[in-house]
Amino acid sequence: MDRKAQLCDTHCRARRRRRRLATALLAAAFTLLLHNPSERAALLYDGLACYASYRGEPVTPPARLPPVAQDRGADVAVTSPLLGGGGVPVSEDTARALEADCVARRVRLRLVVMGRVKYRSGPFRTGWRDLYVRCDVIFGLSTEADGGGGDVPLLEYPRCAVDA
Repeated sequence: MDRKAQLCDTHCRARRRRRRLATALLAAAFTLLLHNPSERAALLYDGLACYASYRGEPVTPPARLPPVAQDRGADVAVTSPLLGGGGVPVSEDTARALEADCVARRVRLRLVVMGRVKYRSGPFRTGWRDLYVRCDVIFGLSTEADGGGGDVPLLEYPRCAVDA
């Protein structure tokens, strides 16, 4: 079955702190659009958690998402709670690269959603299967981002991959 996911909205707050240990302080909320192309099976999602990574390193702590039920052929929008808020330890190279991207006002992140999915068709249900969604997102930072807030535009159409 072909599963699709699409990132359709972002909101970001970015802040830096100077410490001995390099940390990434990034707070972001994402809206993910899940599409079920099947006309036969409904989907149930559970145990979903999401985080953002930069150059392969997590830059936000994982955030829990609520369980989701999706009907046949339906689209469901899932909005993440605010990712981040606390500092996440990262390497010095990653901290410098993220800071340089923020100065250039163009940041590339990978949004990762993990959890379980179950298929339901009439009286039949499959067992839980692992779900792994990743979306590569490039967004711009407005001048409001210097103050720690503001909406951020998507600069390119996000590419998402789904494994279940």
